[in-house]
Amino acid sequence: CFQWGNVEKYPKNGFYKIKADYFFAWGEIYKKKILKINPLLKTVICGSPLLKTNTKKDNKNIIFFLQKKNIYLDKEFTDNSVQEFKELIIWVSKNIENYKIIIRPHPSGDSIIRIDEFINNPKIVIHNPKKFSINESLSVSEFFINIDSSSAIEACSSNILPLWVNSSKKNI
Repeated sequence: CFQWGNVEKYPKNGFYKIKADYFFAWGEIYKKKILKINPLLKTVICGSPLLKTNTKKDNKNIIFFLQKKNIYLDKEFTDNSVQEFKELIIWVSKNIENYKIIIRPHPSGDSIIRIDEFINNPKIVIHNPKKFSINESLSVSEFFINIDSSSAIEACSSNILPLWVNSSKKNI
């Protein structure tokens, strides 16, 4: 089993009772977390085999990753993170010169905000996950902004510091 997302304080159901001989983890922290709930699982640290490290930094793109809409987790947004995130996309498109914006919807197709209103903005490009790999999206970006996406880990792997919009909603 290859790690496919963040193993948080309360791991996703798919991380319990893994029916595999080996678990390929992104790093030591995740290895320890997965062994807590699957103590007999053989675990190997491999990083993410889908990513390569990007060092090119002459990109003038700011990428916004949209997390999956989740009726259970979204109730935990006690602040205005989702609205602030949407407003930040609009503000950046109007006020930051010499940068384009990339919006990457969640691969499930059910993102926390609707992208319809951004499609006609000439400063915004939508990176459909079915057409662009995560590595392709990150390799053309200089900045990464999200609310609570495990893709922040991939951003760090690509030498892009992730920025969170007020993700104080969860204790992970």
